[in-house]
Amino acid sequence: YQRRVRAEKLDLPTLSWYERYKNDKNTGRKCFGKCAILAAAGAAIVSREDPDEQAGQYVEGLPTFNAKDVMLRDGSDLDNKDSPASRVWISYKEGVYDVTEFVTQHPGGEKILIGAGGPIEPFWALYAVHKKPYVYDLLAQYRIGNLAKADIVVEDSDDPYGNDPARHPVFNINNPRPFNAEPPLNILADNFITPNDLFYVRNHHPVPVIDPKEYELQIEGVGFDEPVTLTLSDLQNMKQSTVTAAIQCAGNRRADMLQHKPVRGMNWGGAAISNASWTGPRLSEVLQHLGWSEDKYPDVKHVWADGRFLICYVLLTLSCYLCSLSQIYGFYHFVPLLTA
Repeated sequence: YQRRVRAEKLDLPTLSWYERYKNDKNTGRKCFGKCAILAAAGAAIVSREDPDEQAGQYVEGLPTFNAKDVMLRDGSDLDNKDSPASRVWISYKEGVYDVTEFVTQHPGGEKILIGAGGPIEPFWALYAVHKKPYVYDLLAQYRIGNLAKADIVVEDSDDPYGNDPARHPVFNINNPRPFNAEPPLNILADNFITPNDLFYVRNHHPVPVIDPKEYELQIEGVGFDEPVTLTLSDLQNMKQSTVTAAIQCAGNRRADMLQHKPVRGMNWGGAAISNASWTGPRLSEVLQHLGWSEDKYPDVKHVWADGRFLICYVLLTLSCYLCSLSQIYGFYHFVPLLTA
C-alpha cells in the first residue's frame, strides 16, 4: 500500500505507456545508434536481430555505478527531492537505469517498485513477457550508466517455467513465457464442452506444482476470530454442485481492436473463450458450514479470493473438465456475496 501511494504521488504526464513508446521510439533508436557508435571502440554490440543480447550491454563513455548506488534509489521517499530515495533506479545486466518518470506509465502499475533499487533479472525471469524488443527500446531511453562489474547479476540457470505442462501443438501462442495461447477459431465450436487440451490458457506466472495432500484453503475476515483452514479432503467431503459455464479472457478479440487504435495487452484473436463443467462446494455453503451467515454480517458485500485455488462463479472448483490441481493458477478475484 505504501509503495502504491508513493507511486501515485509522482506528478508526471498521463500518457499511456504505448503512447509514450510511440512518441519516443525514434529517440530510443537514436540512443541505440549512439550506443553502437560509442561501443565500436571496444564493447561488442550484437545485431538488432537479437535484442535480448543487445539490451543491457556495457556502453563506453557512461558513468559507472555500484549496487549500493542503485539500492539507495529505491523510490521509498518520493516526496523528499533531496533524498536519493526520491528516485527509482534499477539495473539490468551491465546497465543502470533511472525509471522514475516511467513508474506511473508501467502497465503493471506499482508492481514496478518491487524491483526498485536492485537488479530486475529475477523479476523478468518470472514476468518473461518483458523480454520483447519494444520493452528493451523503452528501457534504453532511461539508461544513465554502467553497473560495476563486481555487482553484475548472473541469471539463475533454474528455469521457473521448467515444470509447465506440455501444450497442444495446434495452439496459437500469444506469449510463450508465461504461456498464453488460444485454439484455432475454426475448431473452437466443434464441441459444446471445450476439450482439456484446447482450453485457452491465460497465465501471468509459471504453473505451480501443487501436492493435493498438502493443499489448504484458508478463510479469514469478518466473522472469524482467527483463520480457518480446510484441506482438499474437507472440501471434497462437502456437498458438491456442478455448473456448466464459459469463461473468457477480457482481452478476447483485442487483435480486432488494434485495427482501430492501439490498446494495451497481448494480441488475442477471437478464441480466448472456452466452456467447461465445474464441480465443487458452493462458496455460500462452505461459509455456512463454518457458522458464517449473511444475516449476522449484513454489511459484508464481497469475498476476496487469492492464491492457488480456482473460483468459477459460485463454486470452489475441485474438479472440472478443464484442469487438474497441477494446472491451477495463482490469481486475485472478488466474488459478490449475493451471488455466492
